[in-house]
Amino acid sequence: MVTPPISKDEKARLADLLSYNILDTPEEEELNEIVQLASEICNKPISTITLIDEKRQWHKARKGIEGREGERDFAFCAHAIHGDDLMMVPDAEKDERFHDNPLVEGAPYIRFYAGVPLRSAKGYNLGTLCVIGTEPTTLSEVQQRALKILAKQVVTYFELRKNNRHLTEVLKTVDKQKEVLSSHNKTLTRLLSIIGHDLKGPVENLKQLFSLFVSGKLSKEEIDSLAADLNERLESTSDLLGNLLSWATSQLNDASLHSDKVDLHDIAEEQLHRIKGSAVAKGNSLLNKVKKGSVITADRDIIRFVIRNLVTNANKFTSEGAISVALEESEGLNRIVVADTGEGMSHEAIKALFNWNDRRTTAGTSGEKGSGLGLLIVRQFASQYNGRLIIESEVGKGTKVAFEMAKDINTEPSSD
Repeated sequence: MVTPPISKDEKARLADLLSYNILDTPEEEELNEIVQLASEICNKPISTITLIDEKRQWHKARKGIEGREGERDFAFCAHAIHGDDLMMVPDAEKDERFHDNPLVEGAPYIRFYAGVPLRSAKGYNLGTLCVIGTEPTTLSEVQQRALKILAKQVVTYFELRKNNRHLTEVLKTVDKQKEVLSSHNKTLTRLLSIIGHDLKGPVENLKQLFSLFVSGKLSKEEIDSLAADLNERLESTSDLLGNLLSWATSQLNDASLHSDKVDLHDIAEEQLHRIKGSAVAKGNSLLNKVKKGSVITADRDIIRFVIRNLVTNANKFTSEGAISVALEESEGLNRIVVADTGEGMSHEAIKALFNWNDRRTTAGTSGEKGSGLGLLIVRQFASQYNGRLIIESEVGKGTKVAFEMAKDINTEPSSD
C-alpha cells in the first residue's frame, strides 16, 4: 500500500476547506441526491462526496456505506485530490497503491474506484465526488463526463452555501446596526426633548438674572439676594447637565461596562462630603455606613454617579434629619442603599418618578429645583447590571433607595 502524499500547499488547502464551514455538518438533501444520481449513472453501489481533512476522510454525502469518516492514510480520495482530472482504478487488487489497503482486503471490499477532485474557487482540491464498486470494471466516456459534471455541481453548491452563509452574517450585522441606529435615534430624540423641556427654562432664567446684574440698577441687598439665587440656579443647571451628559454617553456608547475595583467606602465618603455644606445648612447629619475597604467590581464612574444622585435627592427632601449610605450584600447581589428621614413619598408619587415623557418634579424642603432625570438614569444603570432600583418610602418618615446590581456581569477592563 502507498500512503497518500501531502502536498506543499496543504496548509492553505486545509484553510480553504475550513472556510466552507462544512466539516461535521448534517447531511443535506441536495448533496444526497447528487450521490444517488452518480451511483445510478455509473451503475455502482457506492458513491460519496468526500472531504479530506488533516487526518481523515469525511463524507458529506454517501450512498452504500456506513459511517461518515475514515483514516486519511487509507483513503483512495486522498490520492485523487493530487490530480486535476478524474482518477480511475479499474482493479484495486492489481494496483500497487491499493492492493493491500484495508478497504480492499476488508469492508467495503473496494475493487473499482473513480473520483473527480472537487476544486474550490481558490484552486484547491477539497475532496472528491467518487463512485465505488466491488467488482473490477471501468466507466464509459459518457459516465466519466457525467461524473465530472456532477462534481462541478457539488462545487457550485459548496460556493453557494458559503456565499449564503456569508450573506446571512452580513444581514445579521445590518439588522444589528439598524437596531443600534434606531436606539441612537430614540436617544437623540429624547435628548432634544429633555433639552427643550428641562434645560431651556433654567438657561433663560440665568440670562435674566445676569441682565439684572449688569444693569447697574440694583442695591447691594438686592445683589446679595440675587447672588444666592443665581448660585442655586447654577448648581441645579450644572446637575442637570451632568445627568444629561452621563445618560447620553451611556446610551450612545456601545462598549461594555468597565470593570473597576471600586472602593465603595471612599466613593460614599467623597459624595457625602460633596453635599456637606448644603446638608449642614439644612440641619442634616451624614453617615457613611459602608465599611472601610469594601471593594466591589463595577464601573467607577457609574457608581459615583449613582451615589451622587441618591444622596443629593435624599438631602433635597430632608430637613433636620439624617442621611446614610450603606452596602448590603447577598448571594450574587450587591445593594447600595441610601436612606433618609425626610418627607417620604406616597406609592403613587413613586410610580410617577419613572415616566420619561411626563416627569414631574417636586421642590425640596428648601425650595430646591430638579429635573427628575437623575433617578431615571440610575434605574437604567441598575438594569445594565441585571439589577433593580428599589424604593421604599413612607410619607413623613423618610425614604430608602436601593441600587441593586449583580456581582457577576460581563464587563471589560477599564482603560483608566
